[in-house]
Amino acid sequence: MLDPIEAIRAALAADATPETRSAGAAVCRSILAVLEPGVAPQPAPLISPESVQQLVGMLGKMDVDQVLDVAIGRLRAMTAANGQPSIEEPARRMAIRMVQIPHVPEVGA
Repeated sequence: MLDPIEAIRAALAADATPETRSAGAAVCRSILAVLEPGVAPQPAPLISPESVQQLVGMLGKMDVDQVLDVAIGRLRAMTAANGQPSIEEPARRMAIRMVQIPHVPEVGA
């Protein structure tokens, strides 16, 4: 393994490969983790805040059944893209047994 300073120097070179830059960034993160314990680096957001706002606005205008249909369609597309067979059989009914929870008086009341 390279010396940490050398890894950072190599990553800063103009002709550095993506792998070299990634290794340099990993060294920088590990140095920061030692210097600032308890402070985790913030991961980059997957989508921009503007996109989230637009998506929430679109979902707010949709009926719940439409939202579920879209979610099911997206999940089926994802499983098909991953080579997993889609499930076409209807879902089984789920029986939920209701139980009574006894009332517990507050302590000190």
